[in-house]
Amino acid sequence: MFTAIVNAALSRLGLDPRGTAPFPRSTAPMLMHKADRLVSSPDWTYEPKWDGFRVIATVRDGSVRLLSRNGHSFTRLFGPVSDALRGFPTSLVLDGEVVAISDDGRPDFEALQERLRPRDGKLPGYVCYMVFDCVYVNGHALFGRPLDERRHILQELRPVLAGDAVKLTESFPAAQSRRLMEACAAMGLEGVIMKRKASLYRPGYRSPDWIKIPIPPHRRIHRGGISRCEPEPSQQPDPGAVRPTRQDRVCGTRGDGPVPGGARHVAGPAARAEAEDVPLRSRPHTSRPLPGAANRSAASVG
Repeated sequence: MFTAIVNAALSRLGLDPRGTAPFPRSTAPMLMHKADRLVSSPDWTYEPKWDGFRVIATVRDGSVRLLSRNGHSFTRLFGPVSDALRGFPTSLVLDGEVVAISDDGRPDFEALQERLRPRDGKLPGYVCYMVFDCVYVNGHALFGRPLDERRHILQELRPVLAGDAVKLTESFPAAQSRRLMEACAAMGLEGVIMKRKASLYRPGYRSPDWIKIPIPPHRRIHRGGISRCEPEPSQQPDPGAVRPTRQDRVCGTRGDGPVPGGARHVAGPAARAEAEDVPLRSRPHTSRPLPGAANRSAASVG
């Protein structure tokens, strides 16, 4: 069934028959700048910023690889995502973020971290890969195509990228950007990402065409008193607004900011590498599954 759906989509997109572009051996994710305020412009599109692990997913001849921003393999760690993508009938490279959802439907970054060091073989919560870009499909490299076109390709492939473990991140026009920011703040999400519609995908490059707009801490809904461990000095929490917790100490932070070398307390090489890449914060309660709920919440802002 998936083969017929994908073939029909590729035919509509002019991506059938198979192209001749070599399959990427490795793809470093495109990085983003950060700005203090949201700018609404028809030249840009807007997405929620998920709290999870950035992951590049590759599918080739039925083999799936999930790679972190630093090139570590998350293929087995996020098994449900790997299983969901394994049935994709042609070559594919996606960019997105893996988030964890607790059993009660709350977004739970701590559960995502605990998957890096499971106890008694138990993996807390469940994971979902929130896809926001496609850079290769069916032998066609899409790096040089504008974001708008890559997003259109994803939308055509939506029927096979809309399961429990894989979903598409919704994007929204400028007219809904401020309401999207309000919806993300109400959900306790990290912020909003604005992307230039004409932007090309430049692996490993920190592009001014992708900009993260953080939501000020006082505007977010926080639960549980969990603060965050941010990778960049400019993202350090306000010392007066942070109450250190056990989770902070695990991640190597105190109320006065990151502790040098503290991230090494997280067990495992992948965890140590990724501790610099992702924030740790409390999660608001949402209906299960979170990604669908967040997309629906944002979709209703207009």
